[in-house]
Parts: sequence; structure tokens; C-alpha cells
Amino acid sequence: MPNTQKIKNYLNEKVEFINETFDDLYQNAINPNNKDISKSEIILLSEIFSTLEAVDGFVSTHDDVENLEFKSYAQEARKFYDELARLASDETKDKSHLGQEFENYLNKYEDVVAKISNL
Repeated sequence: MPNTQKIKNYLNEKVEFINETFDDLYQNAINPNNKDISKSEIILLSEIFSTLEAVDGFVSTHDDVENLEFKSYAQEARKFYDELARLASDETKDKSHLGQEFENYLNKYEDVVAKISNL
């Protein structure tokens, strides 16, 4: 596999960015002192979406990383993204299921990180 280390570094960097940003946004969303998602958090949501799209495109054009099952991770990340986007757009104020959605996302995140490290 050509440039395996560069591919691993790229994927790790992007997936870690998504995870750290999701964690920050989740912690802010469940904080009882925060009533709304701020403009800067909305920008971070946009960055997550763009990063997911970029990595999804990268993975789909590199046959040597198909075994990552990135599509499954991306699908779960998009579900969590959608939940945060609904909160940001005031479409909903219900945060009761946010914890479970975050846990679902984290499970897929842990799977994909393990698979990246095994490339």
C-alpha cells in the first residue's frame, strides 16, 4: 500500500477533528447553563460536515482503505450531526436522546480508529 503512513495520518487527523469537535459541541449542548448553540458552534458544525464529506470522498476513491468500513462511521456521525443541527436551528429543544446518539457515534468512532491503526 503506497504512502500508508500518510493515509493513516490524514484519516486520523480528520477523524480526531470530528470527534473532538463533536465532544465539545455535545458537552456544550447538555450543559444546563447553555440554552442555545452559538454562532461559532454552528460554524463548527459546518466544518464537521465538510470534513465528513472530504474524508468520505477520499475513502471512496482509495480502494486500499475500503476495509475501514468508513461508510458506517460516516452514517453514525451524520446522524449525530443532524441531531446537533436540529438543536442549532431551533427545530427542536429536546435533548433527551442526545446522550444515546452520542454513544452510538462513539462506538463507530472507536471502531474506525482501531481499523485505521491496523492499516
